[in-house]
Amino acid sequence: MPISAIDETAALIVFDQQKLNRYEMGHYLPADSEWTEPLEDVIDRTAHLADAFRAFGWHVIYVKVPNSLGIKVLKSGRTLGGRKTGGYVMTPGTPDDFDDIVPELTPQPDDLVIVKPMWDPFIGTSLEYDLRQLGVTQLFLTGLVTSIGVESTARSGWNYGYNMVFVTDAMTDFDKDASNHTIEKIFPRLGENATTDEVLERISGTA
Repeated sequence: MPISAIDETAALIVFDQQKLNRYEMGHYLPADSEWTEPLEDVIDRTAHLADAFRAFGWHVIYVKVPNSLGIKVLKSGRTLGGRKTGGYVMTPGTPDDFDDIVPELTPQPDDLVIVKPMWDPFIGTSLEYDLRQLGVTQLFLTGLVTSIGVESTARSGWNYGYNMVFVTDAMTDFDKDASNHTIEKIFPRLGENATTDEVLERISGTA
């Protein structure tokens, strides 16, 4: 389904595009997993989108994990979440810059970087306040992981009343079934799916 409308003020939200994702799978993904969309392709498409948004006078927002408490917990060899055993585990040899944004997507001076304590950056951060201050009414979501942080944020964004666009070839996941369910069943209830080329074409036609 093509994008039905472009708002006057929009923001591109880029999820968790950090150096950690380029390290060996065992640092972040199950050992037998692979990305549903090649990570390098997702980074490249996101970079093109970010450039277009800035050129159009729109906003680029990066969200990343973990916060300072999360890093402290990871370095102690523990995980957050009480009885939960899931989450990040900082294995020996993980570089200190693991949480830096990948260089192809280095935030520019006017970009916003949100450090989130949860999957959903609307929780425990200033994101909603910042978006309202910027006059943003439409959100374009990219990054990883599709069925986790991106979907969580999509639900909150819809609840807050934003017009949502999900750039499905500029996001990725390590679970194909979960990703397909999110893209095919959840996203259409919350907004509109689009490809990178469709978004770029629509923006250029709006200028």
